[in-house]
Amino acid sequence: MDLEKSLKFRNATSEDLSEEPVDWANTTHQQRKVIWYNQTPGTLTGCNCQLCRNKGVVMYINDDGFEVVKECECMKNRITAGRAMMYIEKSGSKEDIKRMKFTNYITDEPWQRSIKTDIITFVRDFDLDTSAKWLFVGGQPGAGKTHLCTAACMKLISSGHDLRYENWRQIVFNLESKRFESSYEDYMSDILDAEILYIDDLLKQEDKKKIPAELTYAWEIIDGRSRRNKATIISTQWLISQLAEMDPALSGRINHISKIVQVDYQEGRDFRAR
Repeated sequence: MDLEKSLKFRNATSEDLSEEPVDWANTTHQQRKVIWYNQTPGTLTGCNCQLCRNKGVVMYINDDGFEVVKECECMKNRITAGRAMMYIEKSGSKEDIKRMKFTNYITDEPWQRSIKTDIITFVRDFDLDTSAKWLFVGGQPGAGKTHLCTAACMKLISSGHDLRYENWRQIVFNLESKRFESSYEDYMSDILDAEILYIDDLLKQEDKKKIPAELTYAWEIIDGRSRRNKATIISTQWLISQLAEMDPALSGRINHISKIVQVDYQEGRDFRAR
């Protein structure tokens, strides 16, 4: 361990720490106290911080020689994660969310292994500073698209990203109800400016005659986020080719900027119907 950095945490980051042993014989009582405090594990959840050991605070010796405790850099990520989890949990029960992990997605069939691998690769390569931040997962209902997208979201949240979950039906309801109010622009701005937006069940509509009217909302959101260079994850029952029949501009934009993962419609792939 870098002794100097371990004692002056106000300038240290988690990358500054290592597992090398401390030379206790050459440390003062005060230094040992600070090191012991910072190495003692805490109980906070949401991310695994090697700087504060999940306590949320770190201790250091300031320039006047006094021991000082300050908030750890991880707390910003924990607050962000808490807000993101609030959006995710609105979509279903906490138990359902806990179940939606990559490890719990069954891959008995080659197509299951393929889409799981593709989405894990997306998360691994995700970078807000590059173009690798749009994911489109479409096709067969009941194939686990929401499961895998939620698992991807959870991984991104645990990495400190701010993520907003929105179900398409809820988006449409909110926009329709706010259409003639000033809050319409506020809500749309929240949607367009979110660091990462997950749209679940894009253009899901039992009455197919109503889809053309909703395409305007879809384009406003997709185009707006694309122009703002904002990361977006989309799950939907539609294939890109089907979207192209509804709105070539919308499908073209998504296809151009997204990693495309699709599940073709085949009998036996809807596991919710079993």
